Amino acid sequence: MKNSFISILAMGFIFFALACTQPTPTDQIVARVGDSSIGKGELEEFAANLTAPLRSKQSGDGARRDYLQTLITEKCLVLEARDRGLHENPQLLDELESAFGKRLIRAYHVKNINPKITISEEELRARFRDGGHYRERVLHRLVVQTLEEAKALRDRLKQGADFAELASINSRDPQTLSKGGLLGFIGQNNLTQVYVPPDVFDNLPAGEISPPLPVQGFYQLIYFGEEREASFAAHREKIQKLLWREKWNFAYQNLLEKLAAKLELRLETAGLEILVGKNPDLSSEELSPAEGATPLYVYHGGKITTGDYIRASRQIDMRPVLGDSLGVVNSAWQLVIPEKLLWQAAREEGLHRTEQMRHWKTRKEIDLLIKALRQTAAADQVLIDEKRARQYYEDHLKAFRRPVQVSIQEILLDDLNEALDLRQKLDDGAAMDTLIYLSQRPGAAEHNGAMHFHSYESFVYGILVQLALETETGQLVGPVEVEEGYSVFRVLKKEGGEVQPFEEVRTRAEGLLYMVERERLFNEMLEALNEKFADRIQIFEEVLHQVQLPE
Repeated sequence: MKNSFISILAMGFIFFALACTQPTPTDQIVARVGDSSIGKGELEEFAANLTAPLRSKQSGDGARRDYLQTLITEKCLVLEARDRGLHENPQLLDELESAFGKRLIRAYHVKNINPKITISEEELRARFRDGGHYRERVLHRLVVQTLEEAKALRDRLKQGADFAELASINSRDPQTLSKGGLLGFIGQNNLTQVYVPPDVFDNLPAGEISPPLPVQGFYQLIYFGEEREASFAAHREKIQKLLWREKWNFAYQNLLEKLAAKLELRLETAGLEILVGKNPDLSSEELSPAEGATPLYVYHGGKITTGDYIRASRQIDMRPVLGDSLGVVNSAWQLVIPEKLLWQAAREEGLHRTEQMRHWKTRKEIDLLIKALRQTAAADQVLIDEKRARQYYEDHLKAFRRPVQVSIQEILLDDLNEALDLRQKLDDGAAMDTLIYLSQRPGAAEHNGAMHFHSYESFVYGILVQLALETETGQLVGPVEVEEGYSVFRVLKKEGGEVQPFEEVRTRAEGLLYMVERERLFNEMLEALNEKFADRIQIFEEVLHQVQLPE
């Protein structure tokens, strides 16, 4: 056996591809590893489910062997994990059952809640109208450092001072400073982006100065000017998501009530008295084994113990509610009752026995076994000291640079010719501020075309990040083809990029070095597995040659 063509670092990323791969009873056998077999269809499906970066760089039989070797490697890892008894580890088994239970509940949701939710066009338009989404208002803002500054300026404005003049002199908001505080039209879709509470948007009369409103450590004074009717199409998707979530929550609560009645859920006095008798101020309050096993609720097919209640709280790092009977009951309904009832209902419908769920559980167990084996391979063997961490830091200085933050002003158009005309106007001296209204990017008008991103956000903004990093401040770029259309932008500001001192990043350097060393030890273990399982691997060449490769 030789190492898989896929780096073992990528094993986590191929879990999805493997999870989607289900062998069929009539599958021709390509290889055997111990008592396990790898079928032709299984191998073909695995290769097809891999994303492009993870596919073999070879073709023909070379690619077939690469894909097969990955599945063989996985099976050898599982054999080793079982030889070490990791499949009997209580923590692993608990994690497996917890993950399977959550998966089972999601399957129950999909079957019993989602299909019942429908949203009509009339409902969408009614919410658009009744929820205030139809309304857009021009926002003027003045942002200052302290509450005292905001109060003083508000007093001056109430005495007749000019808002635009005060904003031009005092505002800390770069988007509106040069425009006397004018931001532009806003609506329900972008209130959170400008830190305007919904009740202020709905009720502040036009022209009236608001009280000081908090803005991420600053304070703003606002007033509204012109008003217009918003586009239903622009709000439709958000309203649909909002209505769907509301209806889903209603259906979910209704289902829980029905399940509680059907399964005859009943509160047990003995369990409640134990929790009420505990000190609510002690976050470390413990239960004795007998107390932890005492039922808090019972239902047809199972029970919820006081221990279950305590564990459910601590799993989300929340102090258990103790000492108050109503508080305990409410907390139980939030934390543990829904999961138990839904799990029981899903089992009664037989969802846990479906081929899809059984296959998922098998795949999840394999994933957990391999993760546990990786940890075992590195346990007590990776020793990191300051000298080694500093050497790693000096050898990889680029990894310890501060992220570069880039600010640009952009206009996005969906037509190349229009973008070329725009560039010509800007080259001829037109101010970008006066042309922002042309931009097709959502929120461009409200933010005057401003965009801010970091060097690590290329997966979000694509080529814009790369080009902005390579461009000098003040330079105009474009048109550049991006996913949404054609972008023309100017770099306004760059910050960051310097190498951080070792003292600031020592912990990160030690963590990165630990990962490298853990990987090295794991690969050494793989080499040892080559010899250990070589005589337990059998490959059927004729069947392998028939495997269909993805295009």
